[in-house]
Amino acid sequence: MTYIFYHLELLWSFVRGKDDALYGIDATRRGFWLSFIAMLIVEPLSLFYALLFGYLDEVLLFRSGGGTLYLLQLFLDWGLPPLILYAIISVLGYRDRFIPLIVSYNWLSVIMVLITMLPGAMMTTQLIPPQLSIMLMLAIYGFAMWVAYRLYSFVLECPPFTALGLAILMVIIGIASAFWLHSVSLATVSA
Repeated sequence: MTYIFYHLELLWSFVRGKDDALYGIDATRRGFWLSFIAMLIVEPLSLFYALLFGYLDEVLLFRSGGGTLYLLQLFLDWGLPPLILYAIISVLGYRDRFIPLIVSYNWLSVIMVLITMLPGAMMTTQLIPPQLSIMLMLAIYGFAMWVAYRLYSFVLECPPFTALGLAILMVIIGIASAFWLHSVSLATVSA
């Protein structure tokens, strides 16, 4: 538990603007694999959020045939980003920074889920008007891209346009994979 809290504290410091906090992460091969423990935090948080706000029936795991779709979702959320980032940073010449990047990226996922839960809850419970929901959603995506930009820029020590391009690309891939998975799940339910 100390290991987990240590890394979450480092990434929380990073989100608050202390970039040099990332020097303390466990950027070893062991640290790489242990960073996927973040999945064991994010996924239950997502289930708790769905339970709390009445969206448990929309969770893939609890649908008919949802076990396979849930495994696909886990791959899209936790397996695809490292593969894409590895391919891109290898081409750009930053392969030696892959492990620190993924370790930071995985632990940062926990912090980002915690930060976006309250605004997400306000949107899903319709506590705010639809127009404000759109603005709030854009603010959440903007904040996520800003943090991702800082992460890529600091860990890779790359030019600003490269970091911004990676941030935008990863957000687009995340949104596209969510839409694709949603369409696959609808096709499975209607079949």
